[in-house]
Amino acid sequence: MSTGLKQKYIEDKIFDVDEGFIDKLQESFSVIQSMAIAKLINKKLDSLNPNKTTTYGGVIHKPEATFFSVDCVRLHKNLYSFTDVREIDSDEYLDLINLNLNLNEI
Repeated sequence: MSTGLKQKYIEDKIFDVDEGFIDKLQESFSVIQSMAIAKLINKKLDSLNPNKTTTYGGVIHKPEATFFSVDCVRLHKNLYSFTDVREIDSDEYLDLINLNLNLNEI
């Protein structure tokens, strides 16, 4: 399954996706959910600016509300990698919103 995630260049930032990230996405979420997560991440790439390792939260509504988090690691000055994705509960998502680490527009 291809989720639409691949290496992306945004201005002077390079985002890569760890192979384990793709595996975890496929294992933890349905194809429809995985595609929605990939589209949301892709849409928000230009606004992400992780320090060393940063966890971002998001919510998709395919078919029902599903809360998730993704870990993004800064590997070098302008090289970043998505390394983990997992389902979280609404409380964890709200905590990430309060830290301004959400992928969705509020």
